[in-house]
Amino acid sequence: MSTKSTSMEKAAIGTILIFIGNAIGMGLGFVARISIAKLTNPSDYGLIVLGITILNSLTVFSLLGLEKGLARNVAISEQASRLVSSAFQSVAVTSLLVVGLSTGIVLTNGTLVGESATVFVIFLIGVPFLTSHNLIKGIFQGKEDTVAKIISQDISRRGLVIIFSVAGILAGYEVVGAAIGWISGIVLTSVISFTLLRVRSPSLINTRKLFDFDYPSSKSLLTFSLPIMLSDSTWRLMQEVDNILIGYLISNTSSVGLYDVSYTLSKSLLIFLWTFQFLFLPMFTKMYQSSSRDELNKFYSSVTKWMCCLSLPTVALFLFYPQTLIEYIFGPDYSGGETSLMILGVGFGIFVVTGLSRHAITAIGKTRTIFVVSAASLLLDIILNMVFIPLYGINGAALATAIAFGLANLILTFVLFHKYRIHPYSHRLLLSSTISIILIFALNWSAESYITTKFSFLAVVVGSFLISALCFSTLGLTKYDRTAIKTIIDR
Repeated sequence: MSTKSTSMEKAAIGTILIFIGNAIGMGLGFVARISIAKLTNPSDYGLIVLGITILNSLTVFSLLGLEKGLARNVAISEQASRLVSSAFQSVAVTSLLVVGLSTGIVLTNGTLVGESATVFVIFLIGVPFLTSHNLIKGIFQGKEDTVAKIISQDISRRGLVIIFSVAGILAGYEVVGAAIGWISGIVLTSVISFTLLRVRSPSLINTRKLFDFDYPSSKSLLTFSLPIMLSDSTWRLMQEVDNILIGYLISNTSSVGLYDVSYTLSKSLLIFLWTFQFLFLPMFTKMYQSSSRDELNKFYSSVTKWMCCLSLPTVALFLFYPQTLIEYIFGPDYSGGETSLMILGVGFGIFVVTGLSRHAITAIGKTRTIFVVSAASLLLDIILNMVFIPLYGINGAALATAIAFGLANLILTFVLFHKYRIHPYSHRLLLSSTISIILIFALNWSAESYITTKFSFLAVVVGSFLISALCFSTLGLTKYDRTAIKTIIDR
C-alpha cells in the first residue's frame, strides 16, 4: 500500500472516530448545560457560566500555548520525551501563579462577596487540573491517538462534570454544589488523562525525570509556543469576552444566562471543525514538509468540502427555527435569545468553513501571523461589544462576535493563499455549496409554516442534511474524495 493511500486511510478512519467522539462530547456538553439550566434559574445559571468562563480563560494563559506546540512537535521531533517534560514543568509553574494571583484578586475585591466569591474561588481551584488535561490532549493530538482523546476529553471530561454538577445541585447545595461538582469532574479527568498517557505512550513520560529541567528543550518549545499562547489567549477571550462584558455592561446575570444558551447552541457548528482539526494539524505538518502544493490543496479542499456539507443545514436551522430550538432544548424560561442565535449561527458558519486556515498556518510554523490577526480581532470584538451591547443588548454581543470571528478567519485564509498559494476552494466546492444553499433554504422556507410537531421538525432537519449530502456527493466529489471513501469501505 502506498504512503499516500496509508495516510488517506488514516485520515478517513481517524476522522470518523473523531466525529463520533466529538458528537458524544458535544452531546454530553449540551446535557451538562441543559441540566444545570433546568435545575437553576437564569440568574444562577449565569453565575455558573461566568465561573466556567473564568476557568477556561485562565487555563489558556496557564498553558502558554504548549498544547499546540506539542501537537505539532511531538509528531516530528526525535526528542519528544524531553519536550513533554519541559511542557509539564512550565505549566506547573504558570498554573499555580495564575491561581494564586486570581484568588487574591477575588478575595480582595469588595464587589465580589458571598456566594459569587465562593463560586469563583472554587472554579479557580480547577485551573491546574484543566491545564494538565489540555496539555495531555495536545500530546494525544501530536501522536494522532484518537482513542485516547475520545476517552479523556469527550467521554470522561464531559460525562464527569454532568454527574458531579447535577449531584451537587440535587444534594441541596445549588450553585455552590454545581461549582464543586464541575471542578470534581475536571480533577478526576486530569487523573484519567495522565493514566492514559502513561499506558498508551510510555516512552513520552518518565515520572522520575518529569521535573528535571532541560533548558534547550524548554527554550525551543516555548519559542514556538508562546506566540500560540498569545493567539490562543485572544481566541479564547473572543469566546468569553461576550459573557464578561454582558455581565459588566448590563449588570444582570440573567442576560448572561440567556446569551449563553444561544452561544451554546450556535457552537454546535464547531463539532465539524473540531472533528477535522484534530488530525489536520499533525497531518498537514508532515505533508507540508514532503508533499507538493497541489497535493496539499487537494487534501485541504477535501476536508473543507465535508465541513461545508455538514455546516450548511445546521446554519439553516438556526435561521429558520431559533425559537423552536431554544424552547425544545432549554425550555421557555430561556426564550429571548432567538435573534442572537440567528446572528451567531451565521458567524460560526463562516468561522467553520474557513477555520482550518488557522491550523494550516500553525502547521507551517508562522504562529506570529496568527497572533497579529487574533489580537486585532480581539480588539475589534471588544470595541464592537462596547458599542453594540448598550444599544442592542445580547443581540449586540452576538453581532460583535459574528463579525470578529468571521473576519479573522477570512483574513487568515487570504494570508494562506497570498503567501503560500494554499487554499481549500475549488469550482466543485463552490458549485455544490451554492446549489445546496438554494435547495436547503427553499425546503425550510416552504416548510416553516407547517412545522407543528417535533416529528415534522425532525423531518425537515433530516431532509436538509440529505439535500446537502446529495449535492456534495454528486456535484462536489473528486477523484481524491472517491479514493478516501474507497479506503473506508475497503477497511
